[in-house]
Amino acid sequence: IIHPLLYFFFAFTMLRFFSLLVALFCLVCGALPTIAQERTNVVRGLDPTKPADKYIYTHWQIEQGLPQNNGQCMLQTRDGYLWVGTQEGLARFDGVRFTVFNRKNGALKGSNWATTIFEDRFGTLWVGTNGGGVHRFQNGRWKYYTTAEGLSDNTINSFCTDNQGNIWVGTGGSGITVIMARDSAPTAFAQLA
Repeated sequence: IIHPLLYFFFAFTMLRFFSLLVALFCLVCGALPTIAQERTNVVRGLDPTKPADKYIYTHWQIEQGLPQNNGQCMLQTRDGYLWVGTQEGLARFDGVRFTVFNRKNGALKGSNWATTIFEDRFGTLWVGTNGGGVHRFQNGRWKYYTTAEGLSDNTINSFCTDNQGNIWVGTGGSGITVIMARDSAPTAFAQLA
């Protein structure tokens, strides 16, 4: 009999292994340089010569519109929105207010828990969830993909893209699924175990 803590440690280790495997594969296939080339005009980071107390910061919580105070993942899309994934849904911040997307308002299906957010080269938003599969947001509409459509698992840990625009999906224990994409509309799923 395996002690529950050992099982948790093993599961956590495997989760990290598969996430690193997806990142390594993307690096080998040239996906990361493609992403870097698309974003070379973006300035990242803070001025290291400026003291920390000279920066202004804002603290956002449920009172300011987040669906939950535990941010799991974040992404700023090329249209300027800041997307925050929580265990109770996804929030899009426009600089003034949050718009929440979750099961309660019908935007998300299966699971509110957003685990990863990714924007592809077409500007389509991909959201991975803990047990709810993949959610795609394109032209103001949501589309859902689960094991019923060919995903190898409904728990999603990571996304990356290759030079052809295919979306590589790292899952929570069932390997990698490749969504063969043309204009960000999946045409086939391939499972790599």
